[in-house]
Amino acid sequence: MVSLVIGLTRFWLAIRMAWRDPSFRLLAGLTLSLLLVGTWVFHQVEGWSYLDSFYFSAISLATVGYGDFAPKTPAGKLLTVFYVFAGFGLLAALLTLFANAIIQSVREGREKLHAQLAQALEKKAPSAEAASADAAEPPAAQQ
Repeated sequence: MVSLVIGLTRFWLAIRMAWRDPSFRLLAGLTLSLLLVGTWVFHQVEGWSYLDSFYFSAISLATVGYGDFAPKTPAGKLLTVFYVFAGFGLLAALLTLFANAIIQSVREGREKLHAQLAQALEKKAPSAEAASADAAEPPAAQQ
């Protein structure tokens, strides 16, 4: 359960980091727009419900294609070809930017951890040096 929370936290942080990039926001908006337009077009052309059209659009955009829905009309088939070609490029670019944000987030986390460890070692080092210096001095002569 803890690893799930950590994973979701990292995922959320990666989304926030990616969202700072204007290219990511543009691609996310275009991908969402294509998904919504595809939903509406398949609803109109194929006569499917909005839920079925959305499902088909999302599955086609991700190039999964379960085969439970397939366009029956020539217009639907032709639109699907263009939809998949356009959508695949957008989704690939979006996922690439998102993956870069995850990698950057991990790098920043490691750098932060290394900086914290370095600070902790610096705080501990002077007391360790003083202890080793005290041990090196011979005890005072007793009279």
